[in-house]
Amino acid sequence: MRIIVYLQKRLDGNTLITNLLNLSIMIVLFFTTLWLLEIVLLTSVPAAVVVSGSMTHDYKFDEWWLYSGEYYANNNITKEHFEEFRFKNGINKGDILISFGLPVENVKVGDTILYRGDKTLPIVHRVVRKSITTDDVYYFQTRGDYNLRSDNPISEEQYIGTVYLKIPYVGYAAIAYREFIRLF
Repeated sequence: MRIIVYLQKRLDGNTLITNLLNLSIMIVLFFTTLWLLEIVLLTSVPAAVVVSGSMTHDYKFDEWWLYSGEYYANNNITKEHFEEFRFKNGINKGDILISFGLPVENVKVGDTILYRGDKTLPIVHRVVRKSITTDDVYYFQTRGDYNLRSDNPISEEQYIGTVYLKIPYVGYAAIAYREFIRLF
Protein backbone atom coordinates (compact mmCIF):
# COMPACT_ATOMS: atom_id res chain seq x y z
CA MET A 1 0.00 0.00 0.00
CA ARG A 2 2.88 2.38 0.79
CA ILE A 3 4.27 1.82 -2.69
CA ILE A 4 0.97 2.86 -4.29
CA VAL A 5 0.76 6.05 -2.21
CA TYR A 6 4.41 6.84 -2.98
CA LEU A 7 3.86 6.37 -6.73
CA GLN A 8 0.71 8.48 -6.70
CA LYS A 9 2.54 11.35 -4.97
CA ARG A 10 5.49 11.12 -7.39
CA LEU A 11 3.18 11.04 -10.43
CA ASP A 12 0.78 13.73 -9.20
CA GLY A 13 1.54 16.05 -12.10
CA ASN A 14 1.08 13.39 -14.78
CA THR A 15 -2.61 12.47 -14.78
CA LEU A 16 -2.32 10.04 -17.71
CA ILE A 17 0.24 7.88 -15.93
CA THR A 18 -1.69 8.19 -12.65
CA ASN A 19 -4.90 7.09 -14.37
CA LEU A 20 -3.15 4.15 -16.02
CA LEU A 21 -1.69 3.14 -12.66
CA ASN A 22 -5.14 3.34 -11.03
CA LEU A 23 -6.69 1.34 -13.86
CA SER A 24 -3.98 -1.31 -13.53
CA ILE A 25 -4.61 -1.56 -9.78
CA MET A 26 -8.35 -1.96 -10.38
CA ILE A 27 -7.78 -4.72 -12.94
CA VAL A 28 -5.44 -6.61 -10.61
CA LEU A 29 -7.91 -6.27 -7.72
CA PHE A 30 -10.80 -7.45 -9.93
CA PHE A 31 -9.01 -10.61 -11.07
CA THR A 32 -7.65 -11.29 -7.59
CA THR A 33 -11.18 -11.04 -6.20
CA LEU A 34 -12.50 -13.46 -8.86
CA TRP A 35 -9.68 -15.89 -8.10
CA LEU A 36 -10.43 -15.73 -4.37
CA LEU A 37 -14.16 -16.25 -5.04
CA GLU A 38 -13.35 -19.34 -7.11
CA ILE A 39 -11.46 -20.77 -4.14
CA VAL A 40 -14.01 -19.80 -1.48
CA LEU A 41 -17.13 -20.76 -3.48
CA LEU A 42 -15.60 -23.97 -4.92
CA THR A 43 -16.54 -23.21 -8.51
CA SER A 44 -14.79 -22.07 -11.69
CA VAL A 45 -17.57 -19.52 -12.33
CA PRO A 46 -18.42 -17.81 -9.04
CA ALA A 47 -20.25 -14.93 -10.76
CA ALA A 48 -22.14 -14.88 -14.04
CA VAL A 49 -24.25 -12.34 -15.92
CA VAL A 50 -27.57 -13.58 -17.32
CA VAL A 51 -27.60 -12.84 -21.06
CA SER A 52 -30.88 -14.49 -22.11
CA GLY A 53 -34.50 -14.51 -21.02
CA SER A 54 -34.83 -18.27 -20.58
CA MET A 55 -35.49 -17.98 -16.83
CA THR A 56 -37.70 -14.88 -17.01
CA HIS A 57 -41.24 -14.85 -15.62
CA ASP A 58 -43.26 -12.24 -17.52
CA TYR A 59 -46.14 -12.44 -15.06
CA LYS A 60 -46.80 -12.66 -11.35
CA PHE A 61 -46.23 -16.19 -10.04
CA ASP A 62 -49.89 -17.36 -10.19
CA GLU A 63 -50.28 -16.16 -13.78
CA TRP A 64 -46.95 -17.67 -14.76
CA TRP A 65 -48.00 -21.00 -13.19
CA LEU A 66 -51.11 -21.07 -15.43
CA TYR A 67 -48.73 -20.91 -18.41
CA SER A 68 -46.01 -23.30 -17.18
CA GLY A 69 -47.53 -25.34 -14.38
CA GLU A 70 -48.59 -28.30 -16.52
CA TYR A 71 -44.99 -29.03 -17.48
CA TYR A 72 -43.85 -29.06 -13.86
CA ALA A 73 -46.89 -31.09 -12.73
CA ASN A 74 -45.95 -33.68 -15.37
CA ASN A 75 -42.54 -33.84 -13.67
CA ASN A 76 -44.05 -34.36 -10.19
CA ILE A 77 -43.48 -30.75 -9.09
CA THR A 78 -46.57 -29.19 -7.56
CA LYS A 79 -47.29 -25.48 -7.37
CA GLU A 80 -46.78 -25.60 -3.59
CA HIS A 81 -43.44 -27.36 -4.06
CA PHE A 82 -42.34 -24.85 -6.72
CA GLU A 83 -43.22 -21.92 -4.43
CA GLU A 84 -40.55 -23.19 -2.01
CA PHE A 85 -37.82 -23.05 -4.70
CA ARG A 86 -35.20 -20.33 -4.62
CA PHE A 87 -35.89 -17.87 -7.45
CA LYS A 88 -39.51 -19.03 -7.78
CA ASN A 89 -40.19 -15.70 -9.56
CA GLY A 90 -37.49 -16.30 -12.13
CA ILE A 91 -34.22 -14.68 -13.09
CA ASN A 92 -33.96 -11.80 -15.56
CA LYS A 93 -31.55 -10.84 -18.27
CA GLY A 94 -28.95 -8.53 -16.74
CA ASP A 95 -29.00 -10.15 -13.29
CA ILE A 96 -25.64 -11.11 -11.81
CA LEU A 97 -25.68 -14.59 -10.28
CA ILE A 98 -23.41 -15.86 -7.51
CA SER A 99 -22.96 -19.63 -7.47
CA PHE A 100 -21.48 -22.17 -5.12
CA GLY A 101 -19.92 -25.45 -6.23
CA LEU A 102 -22.01 -27.91 -4.24
CA PRO A 103 -21.11 -31.58 -4.57
CA VAL A 104 -23.41 -33.00 -7.28
CA GLU A 105 -25.05 -35.39 -4.84
CA ASN A 106 -26.35 -32.34 -2.90
CA VAL A 107 -28.00 -30.71 -5.92
CA LYS A 108 -31.76 -31.19 -5.75
CA VAL A 109 -34.83 -30.75 -7.93
CA GLY A 110 -35.75 -27.07 -7.99
CA ASP A 111 -32.18 -25.80 -7.65
CA THR A 112 -31.05 -23.29 -10.24
CA ILE A 113 -27.68 -24.36 -11.60
CA LEU A 114 -24.97 -23.14 -13.94
CA TYR A 115 -23.65 -25.68 -16.41
CA ARG A 116 -21.55 -25.87 -19.56
CA GLY A 117 -23.54 -26.43 -22.72
CA ASP A 118 -22.44 -26.26 -26.35
CA LYS A 119 -21.60 -22.56 -26.23
CA THR A 120 -18.81 -20.68 -24.48
CA LEU A 121 -21.05 -18.99 -21.90
CA PRO A 122 -22.51 -21.08 -19.06
CA ILE A 123 -26.24 -21.82 -19.05
CA VAL A 124 -28.45 -21.15 -16.03
CA HIS A 125 -31.56 -23.35 -15.76
CA ARG A 126 -33.63 -25.10 -13.10
CA VAL A 127 -33.20 -28.80 -12.24
CA VAL A 128 -36.46 -30.66 -12.87
CA ARG A 129 -35.15 -34.20 -12.51
CA LYS A 130 -32.03 -35.83 -11.13
CA SER A 131 -30.82 -39.35 -11.75
CA ILE A 132 -27.79 -41.52 -11.09
CA THR A 133 -26.44 -44.32 -13.25
CA THR A 134 -25.20 -47.69 -12.05
CA ASP A 135 -21.69 -46.26 -12.42
CA ASP A 136 -22.56 -43.52 -9.87
CA VAL A 137 -22.63 -40.73 -12.48
CA TYR A 138 -25.24 -38.02 -11.87
CA TYR A 139 -27.40 -36.58 -14.64
CA PHE A 140 -29.71 -33.58 -14.45
CA GLN A 141 -32.73 -32.73 -16.56
CA THR A 142 -32.98 -28.94 -16.65
CA ARG A 143 -35.31 -26.38 -18.09
CA GLY A 144 -35.37 -22.62 -18.41
CA ASP A 145 -38.57 -21.48 -16.71
CA TYR A 146 -39.55 -19.50 -19.82
CA ASN A 147 -38.73 -22.28 -22.27
CA LEU A 148 -41.33 -24.61 -23.72
CA ARG A 149 -39.37 -27.83 -23.19
CA SER A 150 -36.51 -29.35 -21.23
CA ASP A 151 -32.87 -29.28 -22.20
CA ASN A 152 -30.95 -32.40 -23.09
CA PRO A 153 -29.80 -34.18 -19.92
CA ILE A 154 -26.52 -32.85 -18.58
CA SER A 155 -23.88 -34.90 -16.82
CA GLU A 156 -22.11 -34.06 -13.60
CA GLU A 157 -19.03 -33.08 -15.63
CA GLN A 158 -21.00 -30.18 -17.13
CA TYR A 159 -22.17 -28.90 -13.73
CA ILE A 160 -20.48 -25.67 -12.60
CA GLY A 161 -22.40 -24.59 -9.51
CA THR A 162 -25.70 -23.92 -7.79
CA VAL A 163 -26.99 -20.34 -7.85
CA TYR A 164 -27.55 -18.86 -4.39
CA LEU A 165 -27.79 -15.13 -4.97
CA LYS A 166 -28.92 -12.78 -7.70
CA ILE A 167 -28.12 -9.11 -7.96
CA PRO A 168 -30.90 -7.68 -10.16
CA TYR A 169 -30.05 -5.92 -13.42
CA VAL A 170 -26.51 -4.83 -12.46
CA GLY A 171 -25.09 -7.02 -15.23
CA TYR A 172 -26.57 -4.87 -17.99
CA ALA A 173 -23.34 -2.84 -17.94
CA ALA A 174 -21.38 -5.98 -18.85
CA ILE A 175 -23.92 -6.89 -21.55
CA ALA A 176 -23.69 -3.39 -23.06
CA TYR A 177 -19.88 -3.57 -23.03
CA ARG A 178 -19.94 -7.00 -24.71
CA GLU A 179 -22.33 -5.75 -27.41
CA PHE A 180 -20.15 -2.65 -27.95
CA ILE A 181 -17.03 -4.82 -28.45
CA ARG A 182 -18.90 -6.94 -31.01
CA LEU A 183 -19.29 -3.84 -33.22
CA PHE A 184 -15.57 -3.85 -33.99
